[in-house]
Amino acid sequence: GVTSAEVLLNSDMKERLIPAIETLGIIVIGGVLASTLSVSTALEFSMNGTVVNLNDDVFNAIMPKFLSLITAILTFYVMKNKKMSAQKVILWMVPIAIIGYFTGILG
Repeated sequence: GVTSAEVLLNSDMKERLIPAIETLGIIVIGGVLASTLSVSTALEFSMNGTVVNLNDDVFNAIMPKFLSLITAILTFYVMKNKKMSAQKVILWMVPIAIIGYFTGILG
């Protein structure tokens, strides 16, 4: 346990081990986000008599859960670059979600 960790951290393998652990962490976080975060829009528009749903016909055609990914990236950006705490981000997201729901922008 502790001895093997000390040996790894004091050896040349540390330079290869740390990026591998970081990559594993990013993969795990991505999997958790994809399974728990769900953002969709109810916006639709008509084009030549055909109704196009932005969520189903546009965003999910680009990539499934695209809006969820954008939300996660924006949240990370605000927390990292704007130095906003998680509590402040949540306090901003709640009114945005409520307003988006009642205006019909979010589904």
